[in-house]
Amino acid sequence: MPRNVLVATPAAGFGELIRLTLEDTDLYRVALVDDFQKALVLARQERFILAVLDSDLVSPAHLAEQIRALAACQAEMKLVLVPPENNPEHALLQRLKLDGYLTKPFYLPDLLDTVEETLGTSRW
Repeated sequence: MPRNVLVATPAAGFGELIRLTLEDTDLYRVALVDDFQKALVLARQERFILAVLDSDLVSPAHLAEQIRALAACQAEMKLVLVPPENNPEHALLQRLKLDGYLTKPFYLPDLLDTVEETLGTSRW
């Protein structure tokens, strides 16, 4: 049975690529949203094992607050962030608990590797 993944990004093509890549494994079912509030509503309504949040979806001034809000919806949900400026060491990310990072653009196998490492699973 596929496990639920939430993908929140303002870039439709980027989100669709993530959705297709994950769903092609038959291991995941992806809910794709282009608005942070929609992501929060879904995270409160459905159980997700993983959320992929694109930092471009939120204003830099509120990034930390919104990451915490999303994480608070489900304590067991892992959170992978597409960091500002593709920089996992970005100053806005200091003192935040994140489970992984994904950059734009990405190499398709890297996405699957990041998801597997974050969840502690394997396709094989």
